[in-house]
Amino acid sequence: MIVSADGTRTSVVAATAAEEQHGSWSADGNGIAFSSGPGPRDMYNVAVTLRAGKDSPWGAPRQLTSVSGVDPKWSPDGRHIVYTRRGEVWLMSSDGRGNHAVFTRSKGDQLLAQYAIWSTDSRTIYFKASDDEGRATIWAVQAEGGPPRLLVRFDDRSRPSLRREFATDGSRFFFTIAQDESDIWVAEVSSDRQR
Repeated sequence: MIVSADGTRTSVVAATAAEEQHGSWSADGNGIAFSSGPGPRDMYNVAVTLRAGKDSPWGAPRQLTSVSGVDPKWSPDGRHIVYTRRGEVWLMSSDGRGNHAVFTRSKGDQLLAQYAIWSTDSRTIYFKASDDEGRATIWAVQAEGGPPRLLVRFDDRSRPSLRREFATDGSRFFFTIAQDESDIWVAEVSSDRQR
């Protein structure tokens, strides 16, 4: 569902029996890629819905993957969609063709890709992953392929980055850092019943 900034207008984008989540707008504002499925995570697939223009109705959702796919992100140039699948990073054209992995897990590799985003020029894909010690890392891989480069490792165990989502403005990364806190609550339980 889309809601106008002032909250006066709403419009339904996709209404199916599946759960739709993690939408990503196309650059022209006339397409949304999203995860769709009954859950759990491996049961979701990438789907898109399109419209002819800003005042046009949304078309029926079309599923682009069949094995699994979550957290799709439309490239800034509108040509591709990146998503994660079972710890790997996958890329396809915005019409669903040419689906291929740009980061795969090798046998025995403990690096698990969790979330992928685009550089502002659509040439680089950044992805957040957990390493073999469970620490968060951020990597870069060229959209046309090649080996991934480690950019950030969250080494401080007292300040982990636990959420998979992160963002970039082209020169900086934005992410959350966890700080565990807790309160102890005490409740007095009485066996007397009030009538």
